[in-house]
Amino acid sequence: MNRIKNRAKWIWRHRGLKMPEFGYNFKLIEDEKNRYLYFRKTFEIKETVSSADILASADGRYQLYVNGRLVGRGPAPCSPEFQTAERYDIKPYLQKGQNVIAALAHSYGRNTSWYELPKWEQARAFGCGGFFLQGEVKCAKGVVLLDTGKNWKYRESDAWERDVPSTSLGFREIFDASKVPVGWDLPGFDDSGWVQPEELVVGGRQYNADIVPFPAIYERDIPLLAEKETPMNKISRMGEVRQVHPLDDLPGNMQDEELFPPEDAAIENPENLLDIDPEKVTVVKCLEKDKGISVIFDLGVISNGRIFFELESNGGSYIDITFGEKQKPDGRVMMQRGIPGEFDIPHVHRYITSKGLQSWEQFEWYGFRYVQITFRKIEKGLTVRRIGVRTIHYNTSQPGNFECSDPLLNTIWQTGVKTVDLCMTESYNDCPTREQRQWIGDIYPIMPVNRLVFGDSKLTARMLRQVAHSQQPNGLTMMSVPGDFAVTPFTNIPEFSLYWILISERYFMQTGDLKLIEEIYPAMLRVAQWFTQWLSDEALLENVKHWMFIDWAELDKDGALTVLNSQFVQVLKILVYYSDLLGWQNEKKKFNSLCKGIAGAVNRLLWDDEKGVYVDARKNGIKSRRISQQSNAAAMAYDVAPAGRYGRIIDYISDEKRLVLTGSGLGNQDKVEFDEAFHVVKAQPFYSHILHEAWRKAGRQDLILKNIRNGWGDWVKQGYTTWPETWQM
Repeated sequence: MNRIKNRAKWIWRHRGLKMPEFGYNFKLIEDEKNRYLYFRKTFEIKETVSSADILASADGRYQLYVNGRLVGRGPAPCSPEFQTAERYDIKPYLQKGQNVIAALAHSYGRNTSWYELPKWEQARAFGCGGFFLQGEVKCAKGVVLLDTGKNWKYRESDAWERDVPSTSLGFREIFDASKVPVGWDLPGFDDSGWVQPEELVVGGRQYNADIVPFPAIYERDIPLLAEKETPMNKISRMGEVRQVHPLDDLPGNMQDEELFPPEDAAIENPENLLDIDPEKVTVVKCLEKDKGISVIFDLGVISNGRIFFELESNGGSYIDITFGEKQKPDGRVMMQRGIPGEFDIPHVHRYITSKGLQSWEQFEWYGFRYVQITFRKIEKGLTVRRIGVRTIHYNTSQPGNFECSDPLLNTIWQTGVKTVDLCMTESYNDCPTREQRQWIGDIYPIMPVNRLVFGDSKLTARMLRQVAHSQQPNGLTMMSVPGDFAVTPFTNIPEFSLYWILISERYFMQTGDLKLIEEIYPAMLRVAQWFTQWLSDEALLENVKHWMFIDWAELDKDGALTVLNSQFVQVLKILVYYSDLLGWQNEKKKFNSLCKGIAGAVNRLLWDDEKGVYVDARKNGIKSRRISQQSNAAAMAYDVAPAGRYGRIIDYISDEKRLVLTGSGLGNQDKVEFDEAFHVVKAQPFYSHILHEAWRKAGRQDLILKNIRNGWGDWVKQGYTTWPETWQM
């Protein structure tokens, strides 16, 4: 990680800051919730520019412009203890004469799935919100400094309504285009009414140094995202809607309005909405006040991006937007929602038009396939020139490929590649549509595909460090980092700490990056120490606290678990290997002894010789009666089970008559009958990669292919273009 030397000042709106004598001023954070600020600095260039490099960051998110052109966005998701700044070469954007560098910065005032509020003295002094830029334009005879400070100007934006619902992905956008200072990011704009920002600096106590936000800033270590303007693929349905709730009830209307055939003159040339050529326009007009026109687009596949449009209006029209992965039976979009509970808010947004030609783009990116756009208050009509999605991708090539004589397997491969591509942005995302959290266990099957197909290791290296940064005082790392779940102590998944170490081995085998392993090795030792406290007198991990996830399936997770103990054995083997490489011989000896002891206990105490399989668990000296593919796959994949047992295990857990797809724990599902004397819990997609590894070790590639064709092949036949999380979805 390349730490930069801070020279510029962090800036934000004027608040008259000072360090409180005691405690936190929580109002500092609450007051910045969902706030947008415009920043700009004008400067003159009279000579030829030789270089113009800058670094930019924000406490929240920013968009950076030079002379009206978008340069980039950031920062990449990070812990505030290791703040990220993006480097840009702005030389191609500059011109002789007057120039302006400008930024739109957004503060959140709450943790999100990828953002963490500041902590410690920074939170006490500044709350949240801030923008930082450091750089210079080098010319033949001098240097123009661009660093943020009092020589910048700012204006707070009131174009976004602030008091709106939010999910873990951010806030609902209700945007009034008439409140935008037109040309704010261009040279020549009259900013005489703008004011100097406040430099975020307060004096330290007891002769300490000044307190500043993010004293440690590190240069972004992954590529900038690739962006591309993508037209809508097709119009799947279009119709007239009749308002059924008050106009301000966005989700209510989008949820309950029916679609009717549109009046003849309501929309002209709707096919032009599929072309981002601004010369091919669509005119939308509806004469009655409470009527609107709703257009449902199908992108063809789930995509990550921001909806954008360019249009002409007489002002005051409403454009309501929602999106999701699925459609309702009548063709309307099933609105995307956050996870159940606090974040179960539908994603629906509104743009209120100004007069004249205008363009707009969502501030946040989302994942979706279907987009529903409803035009309201259009008695005077409006003209749509362009509409589409600015798609985003992790910026890599695709050197790896697979092709065989079976078209179904080829389609499965390509769909899997598409799924992994969507789950790689500025971090690994468990799902781009619903959460955008970097769940560590999910990365275990994803990162080898990334390396094989895209040839990338930087995203994995970044994640490995971020997990180490999340480590708690007791040694356990967090299940999802960075973001809300990394800093909210409501639950944790212990085996995800083990997956982190398993991922590190895959990374090291792919890259040989011993320097990174050495950097995070001490944190791995603390993980191992945390787990060893749960060892019973029988040498098994038992009654380990927190949430034992394992898989979306009804395993027996009470007591000493075959899965967890087998996984820990594999982690101990990795630590033996690392200890030897790094010269930690005492640790090597200790981990080797633990490894042999736990593996022996699993084979003695969790093996059912009558059935020829491992049981799920053991509690109070009694073996569980429940058998699962997951437990037996773990024992085989992690080399705990002796090879002589493979045949009996596979015969039992691969018997189609025994397999039962139990409830996943996601959504409302009917209770599944399960006879513990006969049945076997079937592995969900997540754990199938370990099941396949077990079959591979036994030389049963035939079973792997059968499972792929039956499971993922069935999804292909159902029309899925990316992979769901469970077989029931």
